[in-house]
Amino acid sequence: MKNLNRANIYEKIFCALQKGGIQTIAKTAYEILQLPLVIIDVEYNVLAQLPEEYIGDLVWDTLMKKKKVPMEMVWQFKRDNYIKEVDRSDRPIYVDWGIINPIPRIMGNFKVMDAIEGYMGVLFPKGGFTEEHIEIAKIICDAIIIELQKRDNIDTSTCAHLLCNFYMENIK
Repeated sequence: MKNLNRANIYEKIFCALQKGGIQTIAKTAYEILQLPLVIIDVEYNVLAQLPEEYIGDLVWDTLMKKKKVPMEMVWQFKRDNYIKEVDRSDRPIYVDWGIINPIPRIMGNFKVMDAIEGYMGVLFPKGGFTEEHIEIAKIICDAIIIELQKRDNIDTSTCAHLLCNFYMENIK
């Protein structure tokens, strides 16, 4: 992970939001974290996955190949309680048990109007997890929420207001 202070992280994410697109946010997040990152929608379709290469992880490599989480894997996620734990948390969580072993990861959700719209994962193939990663993952999830709200045809004045609030509130 690059040595960036919180203001630099917010600035980079804000610029990605201005450009628009989940893929743009994912590329910026990958540049910041320098760790494998995947974003999927609530129907388990891959929206973004970086880097676009196999890494020797069962879940990651399956997503690379199929661009969707297969139903048998969704059921395994439910058995391992990932979905339950992530869904009830208001911030991303660190996961190091079950099917995702031996590569731990952060898993987080993003909600629009209290409805879960998808999930984000950040993998740690070489270890190195810190609490700062959770905070950065939360910023990324928040940016995805804003991007999804932009797509839902919120009028542009509201969208601009959301972007300004995101940037100004989080610089402090």
